[in-house]
Amino acid sequence: MTQDKKDLLNQLLALDLIQFGNFTLKSGIQSPFYVDYRPLVSHPKLLETIADQVWEAIKGESFDFVCGVPYAALSLSSFISQKYNVPQIVKRKEQKKYGTKKIIEGHYKKGQSCILIDDIITSGVSFFETASAIEAEGIEIDMLVSLTDRNQGGSERLEKAGYKVISLFKFEEIAHHYFQEGKISKEQLELTLKFIEENQYSTPKPYVRKTLVQKMAATPHKKTKKLIEVMLKKHSNLCCSADVNSKKELLDLAEQVGPHICLLKTHMDILSDFDEQLLIDLKTLAQKHNFLIFEDRKFADIGNTIMHQ
Repeated sequence: MTQDKKDLLNQLLALDLIQFGNFTLKSGIQSPFYVDYRPLVSHPKLLETIADQVWEAIKGESFDFVCGVPYAALSLSSFISQKYNVPQIVKRKEQKKYGTKKIIEGHYKKGQSCILIDDIITSGVSFFETASAIEAEGIEIDMLVSLTDRNQGGSERLEKAGYKVISLFKFEEIAHHYFQEGKISKEQLELTLKFIEENQYSTPKPYVRKTLVQKMAATPHKKTKKLIEVMLKKHSNLCCSADVNSKKELLDLAEQVGPHICLLKTHMDILSDFDEQLLIDLKTLAQKHNFLIFEDRKFADIGNTIMHQ
C-alpha cells in the first residue's frame, strides 16, 4: 500500500467515516465495523483526494459517462465530472411519475458507455440495480469502481455477471493497516476478519439476478421493489404461511423463520387472542429479520378460514 493510501485511510478513520465497535446493519446483523462515506460532502479537499485516486484508476479506460450509484456516490461522480470534464448521467432513486417519467437523467445515446462509481461493495445489489436501469436505456456498462470492497462476495458476484470491478481498498487490508498503525487492537482485527469470513454473499445464477433486477427497475410499485430487494439480499423467494391459532405461536414462528424468508403470510382471523400489540410486535420482527408481511384477509369468513387451514 502506498503512503498516499495509508494517509487517506488515517484521515477516514479520524473523521469516523470508518469505525470499529458494535453496529447494527440494515439487515439486522451485528457488525464489528461500519463504513459511511456520506459525510465526505463536508470535506471537499478529502473528496478531491479520493476523486483523484478514482480518476487514476479509470482514466485509461474507454467510456462516455460516469454515474454515481445513488445517493452516496453522487458527490464523488459529480466531482470527477467537473474536475476532469467528463460527462455525467444520473440514475434517479425512483422513476419520475410526471413529465418525461425518466429514471436516467442526462443527454445520451444508445451504444454509448458508462463507468459506475459507488462508495462500498457489499452484496453488489445496488450496483446491479443501477446497472440494470442504465443498460435498459441502451448504455453499455463494462466497469464498476468502488472506494471500499467489504470482502463479502459482492465483487465476485459482479465479476461473474461479466463486469470489471476495481476497488481502491479491500476491507481486509484496511483492518490490517489500522492494526499495524496501532489504531485497533488485535481483538478488533480478529473480530473483523471473522465477521467477513462468516458473512459471505453467495453467487446466484447471473440470469436469475438480472431478471429480478430488471423487474425491480421496471416496476413503479414500492412494495414490489421492496420484495424483490429482499429476495436479492437473501438469495431466496421463500414465503411462510403462518396458520397458527395464538399470538405466541405466530411471534415464535416469525422469530424462527424470519432470517430465512422473504414474506410471512398471516391469517389474523384464526387467532384466538388477536390485539393491536401483536401488529407492533410482528412489524418489529419483520424489520429485525428483513421480511414482508402479507395478511391474507378474506372478504367473508370461509369455513372459519377453511377450518383453521
